Amino acid sequence: HPEPTPGVKRAILAANRWQRGGAVESMGPVELLLGLLDEPECRAAGILAQAGIDAREIRQQWPDVESAPPHATPERPWSDEVRNSVALAQSWLAEYSDTIPLATEHLLLGLLQAENDVARWLEHCGVETSAIETSIC
Repeated sequence: HPEPTPGVKRAILAANRWQRGGAVESMGPVELLLGLLDEPECRAAGILAQAGIDAREIRQQWPDVESAPPHATPERPWSDEVRNSVALAQSWLAEYSDTIPLATEHLLLGLLQAENDVARWLEHCGVETSAIETSIC
């Protein structure tokens, strides 16, 4: 598996600061999306900003998202949806190179390729898989 960039590591840590519906046991795709936005210099945040997506928009779409309590574990296990998204990103990346690190735009691509509410919402907002693939190839 490709090594994650420092930006990916920071985005995952930032994602752990969010939870949905009091679920602190695992990190889901909505939390990962918020984590990507917490890295404003990364490519994924830039792509989301171009589509007009910010933390406020995400919290309007998923009103049960809230800040995780301070005692929550700094790194929670990933939900099946997040594991699937990361696996999709890694397999996409493996088709192109085994030396490129896993970056935030790859995580965003993995989120888009998953069959879940986050993927459908991103597509509805105009974030397109093909545009991301073109920009990172």
